[in-house]
Amino acid sequence: MAAGVLAVATAATALAAPALTATEGRKVLRDVVEPPVDLYDYPSPLMNFRQYVKDKSEDTLFTVQGLPAGERVRLAALDTYDGVVYNVNPESGGNYAPVGDASSLGSLAGEGESVELDFQVADYTGVWLPAGGELNGVAMEGPRAEEVGGSLYYNEDSETALATSYVRPGDAYSVNVTFPDKPEDGQLAQDRFAQLKLPEPDQVPAIVGTEASELVGDATEPIEQVRQLERALHENGFFSNGKEDEARSLSGHGAGRITALLDAEQMIGDDEQYAVAMALMARHLGMPARVVMGFYPDPTIERTAADPVEIKGKDVHAWVEVAFENAGWVAFDPTPDKDNEPTPPQQQPKSTPKPQVLQPPPPPQEPAELPPDSAPEPQDAEQNEKGFWEQWGWLVTAVGVALIPVIILLIPLLLIAWLKLRRRKRRAADGLPSTRVSGGWREVVSLATDMGAAGTPRATRREHAAELAEAFPAASGTTTLLAHRADAAVFGHGEPTEVQVRQYWELVDKSLDEMAAGAGFWKRQRAKYSLRSLLADARSRLAQRQQGSAGTARVRGGKSHRKVESPVREQREGVDGTWRQD
Repeated sequence: MAAGVLAVATAATALAAPALTATEGRKVLRDVVEPPVDLYDYPSPLMNFRQYVKDKSEDTLFTVQGLPAGERVRLAALDTYDGVVYNVNPESGGNYAPVGDASSLGSLAGEGESVELDFQVADYTGVWLPAGGELNGVAMEGPRAEEVGGSLYYNEDSETALATSYVRPGDAYSVNVTFPDKPEDGQLAQDRFAQLKLPEPDQVPAIVGTEASELVGDATEPIEQVRQLERALHENGFFSNGKEDEARSLSGHGAGRITALLDAEQMIGDDEQYAVAMALMARHLGMPARVVMGFYPDPTIERTAADPVEIKGKDVHAWVEVAFENAGWVAFDPTPDKDNEPTPPQQQPKSTPKPQVLQPPPPPQEPAELPPDSAPEPQDAEQNEKGFWEQWGWLVTAVGVALIPVIILLIPLLLIAWLKLRRRKRRAADGLPSTRVSGGWREVVSLATDMGAAGTPRATRREHAAELAEAFPAASGTTTLLAHRADAAVFGHGEPTEVQVRQYWELVDKSLDEMAAGAGFWKRQRAKYSLRSLLADARSRLAQRQQGSAGTARVRGGKSHRKVESPVREQREGVDGTWRQD
């Protein structure tokens, strides 16, 4: 009987299968489950910190209305460090959930002050969505509302959102956020650090641990330990964005830059360096800490929440958040006040001996009166003029002759400078956008060659970037990013936009400044007038001509040796450091 039942079941299954297949179709898991956002595609926004404060200082990035006084606009929370850059942990991409259709704002409001913020984007472009604290809902507006809203992801742990289609000028949106209550130190006195698992920082300078232990001293309470770190940097450091009218302060937050900050007689930097230094010291002491980048207006300007606030490039900031068991993430500001500028070292006055007192000279004798017929004749004046050349002509001639070798020496130097200027203009203006991006990378390589750090022949851009990172630690982060973006522009589908090319060359100039800043004055001058890069360019052109001639000869001989290229990938890494679908 069991065999009969099995046979009937088998037959029924066979009859039913075609009907089910015809009506429902084939479904696979990838059609239902949306893959997590890949954070490897997006560079750390902290790398562009100086670009905001120097290049876009007075440019309005966006306007926000409804922001309470004293609150901040969050952009990104960074929790992993690799010795070059502080970034979002790429493995936390699964924590970013699609926002979907947020039709009702404020339905998920938590404890704290819940407000609705209205954003109008002006000169801001980026994957990170400027917002507030705990995001309860979002409503996109404008012509790109559907596109941006469909690509929106939110991470509840970091309270940050990103749009894979990018936020661009002209976008508008409203968000309902909850700003948590700010606990007082008295409330935190009995609170412990939260037990969170964060990525371990890598390539942390040894001075970070030494300074952290010394600054904390014998403090035992968690909040007091954090305050010790914050106060030490805030009160003992000096502020500078590295602008022309400010003290010298290199950009970046790699291991070399943090070492230079903590090891200097005067700590000089801005939010980028101080926030990273405090976060690394806190992590060394076992505190769950992260760096947050965002914006907030000048707190000294009186306003109400109803007043629209224009957020400009100079309003960018970075701060540190430490997680407590009961209070959650609490913000700390280690950056010194902007008016706390370093004072130049005082020079000891030189002791100057008092001059000997000389007796006054005898009074001049009155000239004897001459009779009228003894007045000087006109030819005497001409003789006086001739007397000047007879007396000083030899000196004028000698100086002129002496300057001839100097002029001869200056001519080749001026020619070298002119050739390099013409080369730069051609690299930046000639050819397709991808060619101009590649020209920007060659400009970096040329400076490295002139400074005696020529790369390994036939090395890839990324291999060459690794060599440059060793030779110029202060520019390691920028050169690595430039290499990745150049590869993306050259080997990917399509062409970069003009905006992307311009942004790439701005990053090139930043890298050149960082490379030159680490060298002495005379080394910079030798590099400026060095022939190394010009000769390297000439050798490269000669090799290309010879290779082209050899290829032509092989074809004429009846054989064409053609290299088989691998299939072009369907996705490419954009010039802005992102992967995009063409």
